[in-house]
Amino acid sequence: MQQCARRAFAAANMIADNPKATRVSIWSEDFFTGHEQIALLDDVLNVTPDTASDTGEAVSDEMMAALRDGT
Repeated sequence: MQQCARRAFAAANMIADNPKATRVSIWSEDFFTGHEQIALLDDVLNVTPDTASDTGEAVSDEMMAALRDGT
C-alpha cells in the first residue's frame, strides 16, 4: 500500500495545477494498536520487508562453498 500511495502521490503531483497543495495519506487501523499513520516519504532504501524474516533455516555447506569460491 505504501508503494501504491507513493506512485499515486507522484502522479497527482505531475497533473496538479498546484503540486504543493497535493496531499496523500495512508494509515493502519487495528483493534490492538489503534490508528497509525504511515509515512510516505521515509527513506526506503536498505529496508528489509517483514516477509523476508528469518525462517531459522541454516545456509547449506554447498551454498557457503559456492559463495566463497565465487561460482
